[in-house]
Amino acid sequence: MAKMGAMLKTAGIAVVALGVGMGGALGAMHFLGGTVASAHAETPPQKAAPIYFAPLDDITVSMPPAAGEPADAYVDIGIQFATHDQKAVDAFTALEPIVKANVLALLMAQSTAGLQSEPSRSAIIAQCLQIANATVEKNANYQAPPFINGYITNLMVQSSD
Repeated sequence: MAKMGAMLKTAGIAVVALGVGMGGALGAMHFLGGTVASAHAETPPQKAAPIYFAPLDDITVSMPPAAGEPADAYVDIGIQFATHDQKAVDAFTALEPIVKANVLALLMAQSTAGLQSEPSRSAIIAQCLQIANATVEKNANYQAPPFINGYITNLMVQSSD
């Protein structure tokens, strides 16, 4: 009987120790904000949103070498605008004549010397992006700019000499 009492006492201590250990583990997980499943679960990779491009047909404009001088070169430029919204591309296509007219007016104020500089090209891209976004926002009822970036995809300067 004494042997049986010792075994029950040992078993009781083991059950209490196991309970305290499990309680401690569950308490730690509660305070650390995790669960057993989340500690080992892998997060699935995020699928990137597709990118669509709205091309602005190439524009040819005569340009002077510097401001105030007569035009002596023809510049052919192509620009594309990137978006995650296919409907924005459709709206852009319908409104392209408006965008093209405004970009043409912008380019007519430039010079071939200005096109040689990266900061000037970046400024032209930013201005063209603003034109595209403003045109689509105003005429297609967008609440936020639909295009995220603009890219010069063709730039050719040809001297008229």
